[in-house]
Amino acid sequence: MTRTRKQRIAYLYRMINQNFEQLSTLLNQKEEEEPAPEEKEKKKKDPRKPKKPVCGYAFFTQAEMEAAKEELGVNPRMSSVITLCAKKWKTLTPKQKEPYEKMARESKEEYYKKLKIYNQIIREEKRQPVSGESSKSVNQENNKKEEANKKVATTTKHVSFKDDQNMENDSDKEIEEASEEY
Repeated sequence: MTRTRKQRIAYLYRMINQNFEQLSTLLNQKEEEEPAPEEKEKKKKDPRKPKKPVCGYAFFTQAEMEAAKEELGVNPRMSSVITLCAKKWKTLTPKQKEPYEKMARESKEEYYKKLKIYNQIIREEKRQPVSGESSKSVNQENNKKEEANKKVATTTKHVSFKDDQNMENDSDKEIEEASEEY
């Protein structure tokens, strides 16, 4: 290899190294600039809300679970039990599915009755102030606001507006004096 060729190779290596360093700094800056994705707060579920109705297939699966386990043998995997139940469900005729569908309809009707009652309770709670401890805290907050309004009213009674230069100094002193009284 000639000397000029070696110099050229060394120069190319330096340039590649500089490019990688620049790329590295750009990537690091990009990571610093990007804010971490914020996790959304999950909406808290109301424990009083009725659970959704069960479908006909779920009733069938509950009824056939033990038979499917016995059919598969000792300690079958749950996935294979569910698969077997699904295959049985698909082979049933509409007439055979009818008792399970009937239970599902009854479950659905019961759900809608409970949901209607639940929604009425929620509407009533929104209309009326909450009773118990939380209403006490609301009353305490209202009392604090009233006291603050009284303080503001008493401090503004003492403020007299004079000429523009003295107004700020005098009103500050009077406000401090009034706040010391309380």
